[in-house]
Amino acid sequence: MSTKNFTIANFYLRKHYENGVRIGVDSSLMREADGASPELLAQPLARLAPVQLARLFHVIWEQADDEFLGMTLRPVRYGSFAWLAEQLVRCTTLGEVYETMLRFYNLVAEGIRFELKRECEQVKFILHHAAELDGRVNLLIDFLLLIWHRFPGWLIGRTIPLDHVELAFAEPWHSAEYRFVFPAPCRFEQGYSALVFDAHWLDAPLVQTRENLTEYLQRIPLQWFQKQHYPRLLSNRVTQLLAEAGWVVESDMETVAGKLNMTTRTLRRKLADEGVSFQQLKDGLRRDQAITLLGDNGLTIAAVGQQIGFAEPAAFSRAFRQWTGMSPLGYRRGLG
Repeated sequence: MSTKNFTIANFYLRKHYENGVRIGVDSSLMREADGASPELLAQPLARLAPVQLARLFHVIWEQADDEFLGMTLRPVRYGSFAWLAEQLVRCTTLGEVYETMLRFYNLVAEGIRFELKRECEQVKFILHHAAELDGRVNLLIDFLLLIWHRFPGWLIGRTIPLDHVELAFAEPWHSAEYRFVFPAPCRFEQGYSALVFDAHWLDAPLVQTRENLTEYLQRIPLQWFQKQHYPRLLSNRVTQLLAEAGWVVESDMETVAGKLNMTTRTLRRKLADEGVSFQQLKDGLRRDQAITLLGDNGLTIAAVGQQIGFAEPAAFSRAFRQWTGMSPLGYRRGLG
């Protein structure tokens, strides 16, 4: 079993599809790109592959000619990020990257303003938005903060350790997804949205080259939507252990705690501090593996269930319905 089978909440695909329709993108092109049926998109618990969201983004970017997805007061032309990235890879430090980026976007993006603010030993990379954008800005905030944490980290060859993330909106119903997006606690209903990290990281030198950037640009936005590995988070270390070949099926908390040199009580408490349980991590891996396998029409439903540890098809169907709100067969049909 592998973390490469990571899936993302259907919420993101559905909301970006709806936004694409709002700004006039051809719905048939979006449907062809994401490969999800209307029935599947309507299921709030459904999960989809990151590549499906990446394909949808490409269609919206190209058709709308707007990398900010029609969510600002004027478009940011398709190709702007690639041009900016070519300038950023020439910078010498992470601080220079952030300063150059915010100057650029503060010139070309209307309704969104970036700021880099030092507070004692910490720095905040802040995103301000105009009041006119309140109705649709949450998706854009998530997207921009994700990019401007992951891309600068790639430039310095390190994941930038976040102290916390501040978000200028109420906690959404899908907030459990944020542990996959940011490796830090999220604080909602703040005065602005921001990435908060130790200021010494601004001095980190860049390690990537223009040649590496060419390959990187060919992989976006899929690169941004795939599961990131954050060793500082215990839940990710546990997931990595569980993902070892076939282990997730028979593993128990005592075994995992032993491998991590801690008691089961400590493991349970530390996972709770990160907002997740041991069983949720196991179920998430099995769910993602099942969704990946259901895309292979050569496998029967029973065979899929057996591969993730269910001897009886009925037991697999019950579990899958709890995870996604759909039967395995209905899910397969929804994948087209």
